[in-house]
Amino acid sequence: MSAWAWAGAGCYVAAFAIVLAFALAYLTRRRFMPYHRAAADQSWDSLSPRLRLLLLALMRALGAAWLACVAGGALLLNEWVLTRPGFAALALFQAYCLFAFGPQVAIAAGLRRATGARTPVAAAAAALALSLLGFALCALALRAAQ
Repeated sequence: MSAWAWAGAGCYVAAFAIVLAFALAYLTRRRFMPYHRAAADQSWDSLSPRLRLLLLALMRALGAAWLACVAGGALLLNEWVLTRPGFAALALFQAYCLFAFGPQVAIAAGLRRATGARTPVAAAAAALALSLLGFALCALALRAAQ
């Protein structure tokens, strides 16, 4: 594998590492995140016990979904990009990344616009940007190999 391909794969790994960090945070938190507090304009302690339980369940469901997204990304990166290199496979993997990372950026930005909460737009955008950089570098590697 060329240096371009390794660099591209590294960008993809870094993008999924960002999502993994959020997955683990959402799976292990016992309260909502500081930006949730700002968006809701309520403290954790002011919520009813049932609402706290519901919010933690939703956070854990989202964390589990992100964990599945990371696992799927790792499998696809290994299978499509590293094991069977080709532009069609790379494009399909990048489409997966866009579907995985794009909504995170849009939702975080929308919540920030609507509430003023300091949502993690930059982290979500970084994951998306890293995937696009990974795509460009892997595409360069494929072109150089021809």
